[in-house]
Amino acid sequence: MSTDSTKGPEPLAEREPQTSTEVSTDVRSAQVILSDMLGSSAIPALHNFQGTGLEQWQQTAVARSANCGGIADCVGKTISLVNFYVHPVTLPGPTPGEIINTVRCVLFDKNGAPFAFVSEGIAMSLASIIEHCGMGPWNPPILVKVEPSKTNRGRTVYNIVPA
Repeated sequence: MSTDSTKGPEPLAEREPQTSTEVSTDVRSAQVILSDMLGSSAIPALHNFQGTGLEQWQQTAVARSANCGGIADCVGKTISLVNFYVHPVTLPGPTPGEIINTVRCVLFDKNGAPFAFVSEGIAMSLASIIEHCGMGPWNPPILVKVEPSKTNRGRTVYNIVPA
């Protein structure tokens, strides 16, 4: 805004753009942020959306909605990964009153279809993709699959693997 009171307010086109509370970052920082997000609900979202503020907000709204595909929609199928959105979530723990802070990862395919996961394995796999392939968006898309595996304790975990 102008500080010269004789001029009046600046036209909208000359004002500084609004900044997002979401994180735009480099590869190394993305890995640290993803790791930190697993234990905190106070860290802002991380994504690789591009476009105008309106377009990014629209993609964010899709990512945060309940209208995303899930594990059943993509296990064993190839996803042409272009974008991602990761945000902290709080879940009830196994004992009454316990709270678990973790992340929800949303993967977007080349057609814009979102697939959402609350999975540490998916988050760490995404961090590995960012480490090796950069923040994206990826063009051409990275061909990936979501695959289950069993832990030593018999739990099923999910990971992103090359297709």
